[in-house]
Amino acid sequence: MVRSSARRPLSCSELYRDPRFFHGIALFNKGDWYSSHDVFESLWGDTSGSEKLLLQGFLQIAVGNFHIERNNLNGVIIALSSGLMNLESFRFNVLGIDINYLCIITANYLDAIQKGQDLRNSELKRSFIQIDTG
Repeated sequence: MVRSSARRPLSCSELYRDPRFFHGIALFNKGDWYSSHDVFESLWGDTSGSEKLLLQGFLQIAVGNFHIERNNLNGVIIALSSGLMNLESFRFNVLGIDINYLCIITANYLDAIQKGQDLRNSELKRSFIQIDTG
């Protein structure tokens, strides 16, 4: 779904109803970081305001996890830190998503990396978007 610049940005409720949103979350939760980034990026271009910031946080955390797999530590630190900063104002449920949970897991990863741990095969829980569909 491509939006022209003349159309208004997606609202929060429209974002929640957009199938790309749930597809991006499913890819993210499977660890398909590159594909989830692409899906969230397509949505990001269709949003503004807080919705744009939320998606940017998801994008950056996906990129950070992608860098973990490539052992690009600088990329991990930059992307995860930026993602956490963008999600800082969402420390509650947004669109049924437990943002705090995502931030805690991501911050634990970031902390472990900054302490020199190799996380490519870590027992630490990976970034995961919990969503309440009920």
